[in-house]
Amino acid sequence: MTQNNLNYYLNKFNNTKFNNEEIINTINNIEVILNNNNDDDNDDDDYDNYNKYKAYTMLGYYYGKTHNYEKSVSILIKAHNLTLNKLNYNDNDNNKTWDIFSKLIFPLISKDNKEEKTTIDKLNYNLDKLLSISNLGTTNLLTLDHSFWYGYLNTNPKYILEKYAKLQTKLFPFIKNTKIPKFIKNTNKLNKIRIGIISGGLLPESQINISTIHSSSISDSFYPTFLRLSKDKFDIYFIYYNKSKPIDSSKDNDNNIYIPYDIKDLNDVYKVQTIIYNLNLDILLYLDLHISPMINYIALSKLAPIQMCTHGHPVTSGISRNIMNYYISWESAEISTAQDHYTEQLILLPKDDIWEYYIPRNKDKMSLLTGESWKHIDRKDMFFLPNNCNINKNWYFCAQSSFKFNITFINILKSILEKDTNALIILIQNRKETYTLDDRLLSCLQFNNIDLNRIIFIDKMKHHHMMSMYKNCDVVLDSFFFGGDTTSREAFEIGAPIITFPHKYLGSRWTQSYYKHMGFTDLIVNNSEDYINKSIEVATNKEYSQKIRNIILNNVNKLFYSNKAITYWENMFNTLYLSHYDELDTLENTLENTLENTLENTFENTFENTLENTFENTFENTLEN
Repeated sequence: MTQNNLNYYLNKFNNTKFNNEEIINTINNIEVILNNNNDDDNDDDDYDNYNKYKAYTMLGYYYGKTHNYEKSVSILIKAHNLTLNKLNYNDNDNNKTWDIFSKLIFPLISKDNKEEKTTIDKLNYNLDKLLSISNLGTTNLLTLDHSFWYGYLNTNPKYILEKYAKLQTKLFPFIKNTKIPKFIKNTNKLNKIRIGIISGGLLPESQINISTIHSSSISDSFYPTFLRLSKDKFDIYFIYYNKSKPIDSSKDNDNNIYIPYDIKDLNDVYKVQTIIYNLNLDILLYLDLHISPMINYIALSKLAPIQMCTHGHPVTSGISRNIMNYYISWESAEISTAQDHYTEQLILLPKDDIWEYYIPRNKDKMSLLTGESWKHIDRKDMFFLPNNCNINKNWYFCAQSSFKFNITFINILKSILEKDTNALIILIQNRKETYTLDDRLLSCLQFNNIDLNRIIFIDKMKHHHMMSMYKNCDVVLDSFFFGGDTTSREAFEIGAPIITFPHKYLGSRWTQSYYKHMGFTDLIVNNSEDYINKSIEVATNKEYSQKIRNIILNNVNKLFYSNKAITYWENMFNTLYLSHYDELDTLENTLENTLENTLENTFENTFENTLENTFENTFENTLEN
């Protein structure tokens, strides 16, 4: 084996992000070196074999995180066998790390319902099995950084994520602390409530303007609301995860906290937990658990008296309620039994108005993200589309990423193509962020005998080009069972008609909630057949489609600039704070009464025992004398 070359590429791998195009060349070179040295398998050189082992585990992790699950598992088996058969020592920690990792990754985009059920059953079995093992010892946090993807399995996310959080605390008990931080009582109840808001998806506050506030769906959803909270009632501490403090921080809020690195090990977790704990917050709110997986490790400990999370990724944290107390959601988007989907206590903001202060992403038919107009872009001007996107066909456009595609949705696409012979289905591919998932989708489409000549894959677009897609398509398809949120609101800004099929879980229910708030529900369907028929009706009946567009455009203003939303959040924070405040008073009174009773009983018992012992001793001594 060419050790110098292998070491060079291993070091390069460690210093290259997965979305960097150079990573592909690095991976390919590592594989070439390993394949060219298969004849060396009889070599007993520990150093040589250990570098092979490192290479295998790096490749296994890379392929697992980039959705090539089968290849990941096969490579990690090679790594495991190498330590057992070739190395003169057994690296238990690493072996356990990658054995656990391989058991918790799974293939997204199932080819049929049976495969999907098998995937869910296998994952649950593996989680149960791992939880039953007494000694899982590993110190590598990468073992458990896959939870984001569990939300896209068609099962109650609570069942999986609760086990996942338990496994995290089992593996890393050092970073779990259930001791409640001291609740600093505001004796006159006039002091401000100290709220920490932690996220990996927010730009620093000083960098926010009319364009950058739309830099991510997290920013779009939350910044406009939280920046408007009453400064007389609340002290807000934005905690920016994996963000450095801006060089020009003159406009920055002194309260803001920057965690300028991504967590690498247990010591990093403890450091960040300590920083947050020392803020003496009353409330700590997690915006986007699972999206930045290392934030989940921070959340395993009680760092503020009241802890809560919300819908940055619209699934439960899975963390026990004594640590993560509340999940904040919207009554309009949840079903009546939604509490069953959360380990936290579900708190619902009122349904009578929009629950967040949304601001439009467009103004005067211009994208605020790019500053470019889409007003005059018609089908014939859409040069960014491939040549096979026939402008005379019926365009069915889905703006969602491929990982949101369930087999039910894929079967819907197949039926649309069969029933509308003039249909083209236009999907977005984004290999830089979803890696091989688009290949998995293509394989699934082929397996289900879908006409690929009528499926058009287009690259991720500039924002004004995306708006022109909404303008020029005949109908927008909301993916099932995980649909759009920010993308639905911006499509409604253009008047685009969206067909939506709400499931029982939150991630599929945003579009129908927005429709209900606008007072238009014709495009909310309850089954696959209705989805297919309604999509075709809108796409083929141009007069009906234009009528819908006009209705949406006349009502879309109801989704934006809701001052009530700010009041809802303020009332929620205040109510929960006062509730815990009153519980603290009750607890203190109970403790005082318990202590008094204990002291009183202890004194009486001690006094009685002393008298009894004194009498007995005196009586015995008297008799003896």
